[in-house]
Amino acid sequence: MKDNHLADLAALEYAVNQLLEQLQALKAENLQLKEQLVSSQAKSESLHAEKQHLQEDYERLKLAKMLDLGTDEVKDARQRVDSLIRKVDRCISLIKA
Repeated sequence: MKDNHLADLAALEYAVNQLLEQLQALKAENLQLKEQLVSSQAKSESLHAEKQHLQEDYERLKLAKMLDLGTDEVKDARQRVDSLIRKVDRCISLIKA
């Protein structure tokens, strides 16, 4: 009976040691995962800030392109539109005649 208790005690001690080893391994893994989380969050914030900066640059570039239209380009475009309108008017008058 005494040997039976000693065997049970040894088995319990072994099981406790296994659990302690698992606990240490899980603590190390948890610490590593927390570090990865912090790193990922910092990278995410950095990428978000970069995205915001690029969007602002894009909006400024679009505005600059719109303002960059010279008066000569606008004048040429108006002349082309006027020419097309005259051609359409001639075609309409020919159809009516």
